[in-house]
Amino acid sequence: MYESPLPDLELPKGNVVEDWLKSPNLQSRIDHPIVSDALTKESFTPRQIIDGMGKHAALLRSKYGIEENSVVCIFTFNSIFHSILHLSILSLGAQISPANVMYTPEELAHQLRVVQPRLIICAPENAKTTQEAIQLANFSTQVITLDQAASEIRDLLQNRNAPSVSPIPVDGPEQHAYYCFSSGTTGLPKAVITTQGNINAQFRQMNAVNHLMLKPGSRMTAFLPMSHIYGLTLFLWCASYAAAHIVVFPKFELETVLRAICAFDIEFCPLVPPVAVLLGKSPVVDKYPIHKHLKAIMSGAAPLAKSTGELCRARIPNLTIHQAYGLTESSPFTHAVLGGFEDKYESSIGWLLPNVKARLVDPITEMDAEPGKPGELWLHGPNIMKGYYKNEQATEHTLSHGNWLKTGDVAIVDPETQQFYIVDRIKELIKSKGHQVAPAELEALLLTHPHVQDVAVVGVNDSTESTELPRAFLVLQPGVLAHEVVAWFNSKVAKHKRLWGGAVLMDAIPKSPSGKILRRLLKDHKADEIHGVDKSKL
Repeated sequence: MYESPLPDLELPKGNVVEDWLKSPNLQSRIDHPIVSDALTKESFTPRQIIDGMGKHAALLRSKYGIEENSVVCIFTFNSIFHSILHLSILSLGAQISPANVMYTPEELAHQLRVVQPRLIICAPENAKTTQEAIQLANFSTQVITLDQAASEIRDLLQNRNAPSVSPIPVDGPEQHAYYCFSSGTTGLPKAVITTQGNINAQFRQMNAVNHLMLKPGSRMTAFLPMSHIYGLTLFLWCASYAAAHIVVFPKFELETVLRAICAFDIEFCPLVPPVAVLLGKSPVVDKYPIHKHLKAIMSGAAPLAKSTGELCRARIPNLTIHQAYGLTESSPFTHAVLGGFEDKYESSIGWLLPNVKARLVDPITEMDAEPGKPGELWLHGPNIMKGYYKNEQATEHTLSHGNWLKTGDVAIVDPETQQFYIVDRIKELIKSKGHQVAPAELEALLLTHPHVQDVAVVGVNDSTESTELPRAFLVLQPGVLAHEVVAWFNSKVAKHKRLWGGAVLMDAIPKSPSGKILRRLLKDHKADEIHGVDKSKL
């Protein structure tokens, strides 16, 4: 079993909002902006957020009937108003179920059936989708747009006499806070129960590691979706507890982000690997002197190839790069690179956070792997979910043996430094000619080719040889021949890692809003043409 090199933290057990309010960082920057809109420049200080939170909680209770254990679904793009919305809802002991803004009516209807929200706050653009989803889910509820909620909050901030309420007492480790939906690997998405205690642990754990980004007054981009646990926890809880200043983007658009980095003198950029690829390869980046401002990036949701990091640093020479790791089921962060070590171990996800324990387990025998050998990463700690809402079977499959979370990720630990490295997903490993091949390894090498803009690798079944064949889906620069890229790649790898399944040209790699490659879509993709392979052998 592995433990954090940092001492355990004493974690409060009350209402997470009440504990968040005690942050000494907030008091030190009470009248300084900690959240700003990248487009309109509108901003909130801690004093305004605290004032708005109490007043908005009172309004939610009196106007919409939100009380302890009510559910509010937030179906919007990122907004500076999320800070007040989340704090006010959780202060009442209610729950939030964030929904992906790209959902279809059918996808949203599934979420609504599970969580049965008393109120939906939707983006104006998503009002039609929301109404269609409500009809499909066959239940009635209240709906307001984010614009309406923002107008109410602005009015409350102007009204000195508006009623205000304090956070109610709750048992933090047991009180549900969020129902974020995790797609998993099979079946319909499941509602992860993130408790108030999980969130309380997260912002204290992340602030304890002395991370560069989490300092009072530090400035970071916030374009990762707040409907996803990565952006939700980092921006709305960890950054605000540190009194860091987040600059909010409704959604990611490269040139808008580059412009804001210069305008706001932004130092830190949490991102996902596809955005890092853009930073390293897009010609648009050369139009903006971001090297004068940007100090560090933190990449999460999927492994960041070393070659991608090198491309980024070629443009921003002193850039600090480090990997983040986590899951919706762990709220999400479980590891971090300790303060002062960001430049030394960027291919590692770092060390365990305080209070977190880990095992590396053989997925077949469920015995601990030998030191230095890979195994499935199992995690235990105060940030681990309570389970899946209304899904005991899925909970029992994922949490077992004393509430250890089985992540499905293959990891190794450096025996000397105790740093963790993620190798790949168990279910994504390609079984090629009797060997296990990690897609991330092949993708990292392909991205070093100067004409490859983006890539994903999956295994395709070959019934004639009873094996899987690695196949690359490539986004290439105009005029580049795919079979030449395949030949170049095959000359650099062992025989079982070659692209026996060939390559397929794509305009874009399908990805989730959080940046994860949607490999299941690629496995089902019907290619018009396969390059670099004798199709008679497929």
